[in-house]
Amino acid sequence: MIREVLSTINASQETRLSKNILDGISDSLENEDVFIDYQKRTVIALQYSKSKQAYQMLQNLRSILANQSQEIKNKYSEIVVWLTYAALGYLSQQELETFFKEAGLRVILEDEAYGDLINTTRNRLALEKLRDRNSLREKIYNALHENSSILSSGAINEGEKGTIASWLKALDAKTGVGPASSIVRAEFENDSAVQAKLDSEAKKALKRLLDFYEFIKLSSFELEAFEEHMLMNDGKKDYLLSNGVLEEIKEEPEEPAQGARQEDAQAVKQPASKIPNQQTIVQNAGLLLKKSNGNIKLVMDSFYNGVVQANALTALSTLILLAQLRKLDNILEDQRFSSLVIQDLQKNNLNDQVQGMRINPAAPQYVARFLKIVLEDKLKLSHQDAISFGKKLVAILVIEGEKYKSIISDNKWKM
Repeated sequence: MIREVLSTINASQETRLSKNILDGISDSLENEDVFIDYQKRTVIALQYSKSKQAYQMLQNLRSILANQSQEIKNKYSEIVVWLTYAALGYLSQQELETFFKEAGLRVILEDEAYGDLINTTRNRLALEKLRDRNSLREKIYNALHENSSILSSGAINEGEKGTIASWLKALDAKTGVGPASSIVRAEFENDSAVQAKLDSEAKKALKRLLDFYEFIKLSSFELEAFEEHMLMNDGKKDYLLSNGVLEEIKEEPEEPAQGARQEDAQAVKQPASKIPNQQTIVQNAGLLLKKSNGNIKLVMDSFYNGVVQANALTALSTLILLAQLRKLDNILEDQRFSSLVIQDLQKNNLNDQVQGMRINPAAPQYVARFLKIVLEDKLKLSHQDAISFGKKLVAILVIEGEKYKSIISDNKWKM
């Protein structure tokens, strides 16, 4: 659905819906034009990581579908699956459990561009306290074993349907309920694909389901399943633990912005605690805009990578770019970033504010906390440098609303 619908969205529709996917939404689900409109809104929610609005749209759609015929419910079922996936960061534990128990996950498993169950679920788990994550993993594990949605037209056992539950139970019978070795799992995939006469798409969906299944079996205390992003040092080298993978951070300077002076290019080589030259930041933002062609998803991904790798030039350049593109004020709708704020609130015993952030993630105090976390805690800028850069962002943000003037006051973050 995603690729086909994406090609039908024109520039004006994308501009309008990227600001608010709920704008002008209709309740007349029987109308074919309304169905197409819902598809477009869902794709924009995925494209722009609009988790909160996706959740609101999902709740509204479900209430309307409750009074519709089964035919209409079936027609909108794929939209419901994708909206739920887009809103994963806002789902309660019960809603998350229901999703993995009832959703037709094949549409997500088949889409490699937008469907990434492992990392999306990893980010959702990160919103929970560490001690509670394994319990949620177990709930998801059990829910998958009850999911009767069809994964493939063929099945490994004669007389059975190729449901998610039946495939997982077949793997359990082959490997046991613990983590499966890569060799045994590969044998299972190859043998079962032949036996069930799976086509290429079904093979891909099966592999990605089993990848997710192995991930959800793991404990959050294991390195490959740990949900946080961490910078580590063994006394000699720096490493980044991200998405369960430990990679060495090599000191390779980025290519300086075109036209930058030699002394400005040296900013790339500066340690993360030093803020790069302002001219270099602006020039690099221009290069990022050109490279991404204004694609917000690519810009957000670039910013995310800059933050987790403590790459000041990339992170600061994309922050400037996001502010200029009018996307910084609602950045906390992306659960990758909202999780940073939630964890910080919990660490500071401010759990009562977590729900407030979920309800109104664009509130100045949460944006202020987010900027403080990124600039001072992640990039290790001095408080003075962070505030100085923050003021530049505020000058752009006030275009979206005067309320953002309150982000910084008396050279302090107003959190």
